[in-house]
Amino acid sequence: MENSKFKKEYKLKQHTMLLHFQAKPSSGENVCLRASEVKPKLDRFILKKLGEIKTVKEKYSSWIQAEHLNEKDVAFKYRMTIKADKPEFIEPNRIPKIYYGNMGDGPKKYGVFFIDGLKIQITCFIPDLQKFIEENIAEFFAVTNFGTMQNKGFGSFTVMGEKYKCDIPKALKDYYGATCCCKINVGNRRDVQKEMFDTIKQVYSVMKSGSRVPFKHSYIYEYMHNEYKVNGDRVNIGNEKAYMKKKGVSPNRKTNPWVIRNWEKKDILGVRMDDRKYRYIRAVLGIGEELKYFTDVPDWYETNKGDIKYDRNNNPMIAKEVITIEHVPNDSGEKFANNSKEKIEHFSSPIFFKTIDNDIYMVAGRIDEKIKGKFFCFKNDSKKGLKHRENQTNGEVVLQVPNEFDIDDFMEKFVEFYNTDYLNCDHSKNQNFKKHRIEEV
Repeated sequence: MENSKFKKEYKLKQHTMLLHFQAKPSSGENVCLRASEVKPKLDRFILKKLGEIKTVKEKYSSWIQAEHLNEKDVAFKYRMTIKADKPEFIEPNRIPKIYYGNMGDGPKKYGVFFIDGLKIQITCFIPDLQKFIEENIAEFFAVTNFGTMQNKGFGSFTVMGEKYKCDIPKALKDYYGATCCCKINVGNRRDVQKEMFDTIKQVYSVMKSGSRVPFKHSYIYEYMHNEYKVNGDRVNIGNEKAYMKKKGVSPNRKTNPWVIRNWEKKDILGVRMDDRKYRYIRAVLGIGEELKYFTDVPDWYETNKGDIKYDRNNNPMIAKEVITIEHVPNDSGEKFANNSKEKIEHFSSPIFFKTIDNDIYMVAGRIDEKIKGKFFCFKNDSKKGLKHRENQTNGEVVLQVPNEFDIDDFMEKFVEFYNTDYLNCDHSKNQNFKKHRIEEV
C-alpha cells in the first residue's frame, strides 16, 4: 500500500458479486467499480457524519468543492481513482434468483468478481479532511453496497487491514438509525454466494410478499392487521391486495389449489372491512412501478410468437396481470402534471442487507416521512384478466399509505415470527428452504 503526504491507498475485499453491466464487456475493456458511483456516496456519508448541511456549509466551507442543485448534497475536495485486476465474469444464468432482471428477452446483466480485490486511491490536499476520511472509510464501506440491487447485498466490499476493522453492527445501527441489527450465519457452504442470496430472498419474501410453500401471508400484512397501533390502540387497516380483490382490480385466484386449501381456514385479511379503512401497507417497505398477480382462470403465458410457455416440469405457465402503481395528489385519482417535482416515482426499501464473509447483516433504515399519508393509484389494464370477473372500479383504485409506522417494533416482531412460526412450519415440499435463524447482534 503506497501512501504519500496527499495520497492514501486502500485495498478492498469483495464479498459479493457486483451487478453492473448490461452486456459482457470485451476483453480489452477496463472493468472496475466506478469512482463516479463511490465518491458521491462517500460525500453523502461524510456530510451525514458531520451534521446538518447548513452547519456543515458554515463550519467546513473550506472542505466543499461544490453544492448540488438539490440543495441536499455537496461534493468535497478530494479525488478518487479505483483500479482492479483479474475481473471474473459471472454468466447471466449463474446470477442468484433474487435478481429478476435477466428473465426477460432483453439484454442480460453479467456479474463481476474482482479476484484480487480493488485498490482505491484518494488524493486530498486538506489535512483535516484527509484525516476525517482515513478515520471513517472503513465504516463507510461497512454500511454501503454498490451497483444493481445493492440493498439486497450485491456489491459488498470492506477495507482490508487490521487497522480498518470496525464494529459492523454498531456501524449499521448508527448510520441507519436503527435500534437493532440482525445477523444470519449461513456457515461454510460450498456455494456461499448462492446460499446467501437464497437466504436473503427467503427472508425478504416472507417479510414483504409471503410464501407459497407453505402458504403464508406476507408478514407486513400480518403485522398491520394484528400488531399495528395508532396512539397506542390496535387498529386493523386492511391492505391493498385485499382491497383490489374486493373491487375486482386484482385476481382472487380461488382456482389455485394452494389458495383453496387455505380459503376456509383463514379469510383473506381485511376483505370484510369498511372501504374507507383500507391502506397501501407494503409502501412502507418500498414502492415500485408495478405489481404482478396470476390470472383468476387458466390464461397461459405466451411467448412473443404466441406460443404457450412451459415451466421446467413441462406444465403450462399461468399468465400474470400487471397492475401499475402511480403516486397521485389525492384520493380522487387526479394525476400530477408532467414533470411535477412533487410526484414520487420510486421509494427504496428501508431494509438493508450487508454480506460479509459467511454472515448476512440486516438492518432497518428510517422511513422517509414524505411517503407517509400519500395516495397511490393502482390500475389494471389487462383486458384478459378483467373480463373474467365483475369489476366495480374500471380497473382502478386509489389507496393511502399509513400515516404512522414503527419500523423498529415491526423488525423485532418479524424476527420472532420468522424464527418460530415460519421456520417451524411444514416445509416438506419446499426443497429450496433455508433454515438459518436470525440473531440480534
